[in-house]
Amino acid sequence: MDSFVRLDGQTHAAIDVKLRFDGSDWFLTFGAPGGEVLELCGETDGDRLRLDLRALDEVLSALRGAAITTYPGGQSVCAAHFDVGGVEGGGMRLRLETELDWDRALDPPDAPIEEPRVLTMVFVAR
Repeated sequence: MDSFVRLDGQTHAAIDVKLRFDGSDWFLTFGAPGGEVLELCGETDGDRLRLDLRALDEVLSALRGAAITTYPGGQSVCAAHFDVGGVEGGGMRLRLETELDWDRALDPPDAPIEEPRVLTMVFVAR
């Protein structure tokens, strides 16, 4: 699996990844399991792509099936960015790994509590 989102031990495949730039803004769309098209966005920062946390909340909410808002206060998620590299045959590889949390009341009663939660996202856009 070239492109995926991993959170709480669950890996969600990302298909048909598309990346576009508009000035210093970037937009990444991908297909999620079930056919939904999701979008991440943010701003370029040198050779990194800074992530808009509202867009992250929307993507994680869609993948988990419940509305969430990540806690930004003092966490590494505030500085979340994709590291960018090339891929053989053309295209770009984006990778992000960060720690985050949200309101535990939104979790199912039997959900394991991992502190902090680790989010890994890898996308290959060609």
